[in-house]
Parts: sequence; structure tokens; C-alpha cells
Amino acid sequence: VTLVAPERRGRRLARSLVVALTVAAAAASVAAGARLASSSALTRSGLLDETGAASTCARAKPMPTTSAGTVGYALSAFGPSVSANCVTVTVRPLGGGQLFAAAYRGSFDPARPTQGYLGDLGTCTNTSGRPPRFSFRVPAGERFVVEVEQCGSSADKPQYELDVHRTTHR
Repeated sequence: VTLVAPERRGRRLARSLVVALTVAAAAASVAAGARLASSSALTRSGLLDETGAASTCARAKPMPTTSAGTVGYALSAFGPSVSANCVTVTVRPLGGGQLFAAAYRGSFDPARPTQGYLGDLGTCTNTSGRPPRFSFRVPAGERFVVEVEQCGSSADKPQYELDVHRTTHR
């Protein structure tokens, strides 16, 4: 940041502004670090069962049943859109891991993995071949969350990339 100020009064104002900006940047850095640290340790119990078929926008998929198990997971939240959307999510595992992904309307409640369910990948990813994808409909004005978890019973944070594309539906 470069500050240009008149010589007398401006120096005090400029110093105060620099100090305030430095304090604000340090506070934001600490807050961001705290969010990153807390998201790396997320684990939950109660898993959606694999159905073998990914959800699509063309036809609503019935909510899968759940089974016991504990896994590490991560969340990606997306803001609302003015109009209804078909959202397509492609999951790319990093580091050779096997992952499962599901989408939820509004937010994700780890104690209730069927609440707000919109769709899922259908099966754990396979590291060879084309990255798996699924799609689902999101009503206008609604937020959604994509939850990505380890396959198996690993409590590690999943490593992945998401491609998320919205297509407007009238």
C-alpha cells in the first residue's frame, strides 16, 4: 500500500492508517488460519450407502440409506443463484485416494447426513479413467454444500479438486 498525504497532519493520519491496516491484516490472517485448522480435523459418523448410480438433473435420485462408519470429510459451500440451476460436480481425487461426494441444500449436518440431500456420486471414485461426476437441481435463491469424504474408515482430511458448473433452468 502506498500512501500520499500532506506533510504535517497527513503524517499522523498516514501512520495511524498503516497501523490500523497492519492490525486488521494480522487479525484476518489469524482468523483464516483458525478456519483452516478446524476444517482439517472434521470427522463424522453415519455414511450414505453407495447405490452405484450418480444422481442427475434429469431425474431426482431417491435418498440413499445410511450405514455405520466414521470418516474424515471436507465441505465446499456455494452461494445462491438468481434462477434455478442444474449443478454438475466433478470430483478429482489427489494423491490416489478413494472419495465419495454428496450435495446438500443450505448446509450439511454431520449428525443427519440425509437432511437437505440433493444428490451424490453413487460410488467411491476410481483413480483411473475419467473423473466421476454427479448433478442435481438447486432452486433459485438456495445455497448448497458439497461434502467430500474418504472411502473406508480413514479419519484423514480428503485431498481433492472440485469442478462445479451451474446451468440455468427456467
